[in-house]
Amino acid sequence: MHEPEAATAKAKDLVRMAVAKAAHLTALPEQRLPVTPVALVIGGGLAGLTAALTSASQGFPTTLVEQGDALGGSALLLTADRFGHDPRQVVTELAHRVKNHPRISVRTKAAVASVSGYVGNFTTTIAGKTGSEVVNHGVMVIATGGKPYEPKQYLHGESERVMTQLELEQRLASSRPFSTKMKQVVMIQCVGSRGADLAYCSRVCCGQALKNALRLKAMSPELTIFVFYRDMRAYGFLEDDYLKARELGVIFIRYAPDNPPKVTPGRSKSSPLKVVGYDPLLGEEVELDTDLLVLSVGIVPEDPSILSRMLKVPVTADKFYLEAHVKLRPVDMAVDGIYVCGLAHAPKLMDETIAQAQAAAGRACQPLARGSISPEPIVSHVDFELCIGCGACETFCPYKAITIDKEVKPRKAHTLTASCKGCGVCAARCPTMAIDMGRFTFDGIMAQINAFGERV
Repeated sequence: MHEPEAATAKAKDLVRMAVAKAAHLTALPEQRLPVTPVALVIGGGLAGLTAALTSASQGFPTTLVEQGDALGGSALLLTADRFGHDPRQVVTELAHRVKNHPRISVRTKAAVASVSGYVGNFTTTIAGKTGSEVVNHGVMVIATGGKPYEPKQYLHGESERVMTQLELEQRLASSRPFSTKMKQVVMIQCVGSRGADLAYCSRVCCGQALKNALRLKAMSPELTIFVFYRDMRAYGFLEDDYLKARELGVIFIRYAPDNPPKVTPGRSKSSPLKVVGYDPLLGEEVELDTDLLVLSVGIVPEDPSILSRMLKVPVTADKFYLEAHVKLRPVDMAVDGIYVCGLAHAPKLMDETIAQAQAAAGRACQPLARGSISPEPIVSHVDFELCIGCGACETFCPYKAITIDKEVKPRKAHTLTASCKGCGVCAARCPTMAIDMGRFTFDGIMAQINAFGERV
């Protein structure tokens, strides 16, 4: 902005280069490729069941693949929602609807063994208990889910008085949950999360702690409950649960990440645990004898390494699948025709999981309903006269969009236009310059360079 003469010279160069490139532009043909009107959903949890039912309800045959022997996933670990309803009944009913839907084929104890093809024309091999099966489909929804983090802190696994929030839910749903002699309960939030083993916030832990605290209070109103927290992230209507817990006498004590509460065992198994933590309001440490210590742990995604490499889709540093764009394409993956939802994408509440699964299924049904796809014309083009069939392009293509036809002599490279993203890696690697990119041809680029050198 402070060099107007240089800026003007640069503008002239850019215009001259653009004109020189325009002289070499040619019309790029638009292709229409057929779409196999079938959807594949990987994962039989709440997200996968919702996505499969949504796509099948729109009239498209759907194959659901679940590696476990039953449908439902992590949602079956919950025994009550914040309103007191049992979510297991809803999930079980949803699984029953999926199993009996005429357009849904369920494969349990099965896993994806291999995937090939592109949007509209995928071919997936499913390895199941009865052998391998090949499924042709046009789109794919990833809903592989997650699982609770297994804590090793605070004597978990060593003392019967220490349990996670999910383990507490199981006890609360049993016929005889706890002894009437229990007087005091301590909960610790963010165990293993936000900087320890897990670098992220799982969002559901605070709401789960509030829900279980209210359930304990309903069971025994005189019970004293302390909650050590870093930040209470009770957003939305969960704020009502936080206010109700405060009104019922639940005591919340904030702790700093560098000074978390410390837990020591009692003198015997029947003795209470001792929890020592700093109270910033009192300005001193408090020592609590607790009959029960409840740990709020986060959500860990199922290992995505094999499937992500197979599909050529990226994952985050925390092993969650990475969406194409957080605002514009929140359920799309970088590879066209592949969508993600549920805990495979990020930790979220059940209502958020359902909404995202419906969104992913809705996006997946768009190319199926259209019946055909129009890939971007800016793709690689192979000059067969210059191609020597060395295979460098096939090796370095990140999207597997180039193949070498080994049955034809001499060998030549071929571009799968539906898979090509126009990145140009193949053109840069080709030793004989046999590959050009649409709108970025060798002649066009050289014309730009020569035009820049003609500055006067």
